[in-house]
Amino acid sequence: MDINLLSPTIIARNLGNIPGFHHDSHFFAIGTNSAQKEVYVYNIERLLDGIPQSALVTTIPSPFNKYNPHRVLINSNNNLLFVAYTNNMIMVHELTTGRKLETLRGHQDIVDNIVVVPRPESDVVQDELIIATSSRGKANKDYTINLWKLSMKKIKEGSSTIAITPFSKIIGHVSGISSLISSTVFLESLDQEVSTVISGSLDGNIRCDIVTGDGHNLGNSKVNNSAGLLYEGVHRESGVIKSTRDVVKITQDQTTQKTKPEAKETNYTNTLLFEMAGHESAVNVLKYGQLEEGEDLYDVLVSGGNDGKIKVWNLSLKGTCTSTLIGHSSSIESLYFNDVKKFIISTSADTTSRIWDMSECKFVLDGFHSSFVTCQAICSKYGLIFTGSHDGKIGLWSMVGECVGQLDRHTGLISHLFVYNNKVLISTSDDGTVRMTVLTFDN
Repeated sequence: MDINLLSPTIIARNLGNIPGFHHDSHFFAIGTNSAQKEVYVYNIERLLDGIPQSALVTTIPSPFNKYNPHRVLINSNNNLLFVAYTNNMIMVHELTTGRKLETLRGHQDIVDNIVVVPRPESDVVQDELIIATSSRGKANKDYTINLWKLSMKKIKEGSSTIAITPFSKIIGHVSGISSLISSTVFLESLDQEVSTVISGSLDGNIRCDIVTGDGHNLGNSKVNNSAGLLYEGVHRESGVIKSTRDVVKITQDQTTQKTKPEAKETNYTNTLLFEMAGHESAVNVLKYGQLEEGEDLYDVLVSGGNDGKIKVWNLSLKGTCTSTLIGHSSSIESLYFNDVKKFIISTSADTTSRIWDMSECKFVLDGFHSSFVTCQAICSKYGLIFTGSHDGKIGLWSMVGECVGQLDRHTGLISHLFVYNNKVLISTSDDGTVRMTVLTFDN
């Protein structure tokens, strides 16, 4: 099979660098440092028609004269777009129209991470969307994770009563937060999933915090909200937690009769499940997955650090480090984790990328890039890897580390890459352009 890389189509130009980028299976959004400080939202499928202008869904100018969009998050299920600006505020917009819905205020530094907190299937409150945000705390030492609650019903009704300040905070990091993800974790003691927020900091520490409140996401048992708070108390007692699947111990005096709770606003609390220490400096990337071993399914975290190390953590064994992957000589810039086929792809500032199984390096992607390998994208159907670099080039690699093609139309750092539906490659660059390359294959 041979791949044909058609000449890239310029989707947008004169954007400055592009610090904000996010995509899902329908849309992608970019936040720019152009003179207009705008955010652009594109419909990915329409790009295949070959007319980029028709794919532009909406343009959102910055509401702040001096401040640029810094991060963006798409939540197309609820038709929402979140934009974090360099004045520490987050704007919530309707995704397909750009209409402003709300402003979120609460951080003391620029927001670097925005994630949706997934809700357990057993959660009674179906109308709420929970967002977690964090900062690197460069200016004002804002080391908190803020949790925000949005009512979809109130948004659809056009209400202005959406909370504009955090309803809860995760406090515990002693340096800025460099990476943030959220996932659900199954707790055997409750026989259900709960929401967690996992964060990596500039000092190399990783926390896994549970997001819970008023018993509503703890099944039909209502837990006393003052319990410590139960989880913090459990964590402080060394050796009490046996695993994340056995961390919550609800005793008789902490429960009430099992009755269906009323659908009402939830007062959430957050508490520490465990910490994971091992990186010597900033944790740049976090990836979550589940590994199947026989009949068992394990919650797994993969982290990449400024120390050049990749670590694999078993969340089902209170964050035990099961392997440390050593080979890169400089910081990890991006990670791809395939938990089904059990392999990891990393890119690094040492100009190389590597393909790993869960314990060792299998292939080194070397000899093409001359500077930092900043990002990557996978064409899963055909087993191909795209890597983007500070040198402005995009390399194309096989899954056995062979360089099989290249793109060199960009003239600045490649900041983001993604492959849509195995059909097109989208790339953004500090040369101020967004480009689309159609992928065709000869059998």
